[in-house]
Amino acid sequence: MKKTSLLAAFLLLLSLTAGCGTQAPAAASSSASGTETLQMERLCLELPRSCAEKPDAVDAFCESLRGALKDHGVDVGKVTVTFGTSEAATAQALEAGGVQAAVLSGESYVKYGSGSLVVAAGDVLNERDDGDSTDPAVWNGEEALTAQRQTPRAGLRTLLAAGPSDYGAQLARRVQNGKTPSWTELDHAAWGVLAGDTAMASQWLEDNYEGNTIEDLSTVTTFDTYADLLWALANGEVDAAVLPEDMFFYCVDLGMWTAPAFEPVENSASRGLGRENPMWDEVTVLGVSERYFTAVMAVSVTDQTVSSSTFTAALQAALLNLSQSHQEVLAEAGLPAMVGVTDDQFDGMRRALAGEK
Repeated sequence: MKKTSLLAAFLLLLSLTAGCGTQAPAAASSSASGTETLQMERLCLELPRSCAEKPDAVDAFCESLRGALKDHGVDVGKVTVTFGTSEAATAQALEAGGVQAAVLSGESYVKYGSGSLVVAAGDVLNERDDGDSTDPAVWNGEEALTAQRQTPRAGLRTLLAAGPSDYGAQLARRVQNGKTPSWTELDHAAWGVLAGDTAMASQWLEDNYEGNTIEDLSTVTTFDTYADLLWALANGEVDAAVLPEDMFFYCVDLGMWTAPAFEPVENSASRGLGRENPMWDEVTVLGVSERYFTAVMAVSVTDQTVSSSTFTAALQAALLNLSQSHQEVLAEAGLPAMVGVTDDQFDGMRRALAGEK
């Protein structure tokens, strides 16, 4: 029985490494300017299965990535691509060294990524005046919701926000007066959430309210879409809601809050919410979670070349370059814009996912 298990493990390892084959160790050479260049015969990259539907766009991305890496000191002969059969299989291939780099979900990196090192992540937003703060006070008001900086960052935060209902307005006044609502006050509110999107909000509540989570709130209504959740918040069907940062700002930027009710909003599949006053006057952020990430680029820790600081720094710089100057190349291949991140930025996600009930 043991011999059979060993043979199966050996065959699995062979199948994982077959995509790359045996590569010569990466070499370094000096350019005419004297800058050392890392030479690689090829880079084995695994992308999500959905990208397989766009082979020409994927080829264009690979060539753009090669060029961007070369601009940052890594000369790759060829980028070869495989497509993952599952997130867990991709993480396993990274751990075994069958692929050198891969795009996978942030959740899968947290759950299965012990054999990989995150380099970059998506959900890229230009920082607003809220910047990277978890202080609700700096997320509220017109200035915070309309001003933008030009420094991109990756990841999103989950917002717990009170709406314009009578009780929602009471909660808002507490925060606007510099006070923190008690658990009893939060529990008295009628909450709206999107199905399957409460982990980060629960983590924030657990950190700030003696271990309580969304599941401990007395009145929670689960909605199927953000459009329905926003409608309920705007019309007082719920007093407060859990919203991702990008959806919150999407609603602000497109003017959905004050657009005529039920009418389509220009350049959007969303409908107007029909409020008279702007969103920043009627929605107040009560809590701000740690960041979470929906897509990441990770490299194999088994491969010393791609996990080296030389390569990871070059890959971060290359992806930032593509995200800023050639975002259409990423989008056409079905990939998000990405900027550099570090592993410790995933600690909040780790705690949230570990605490899911």
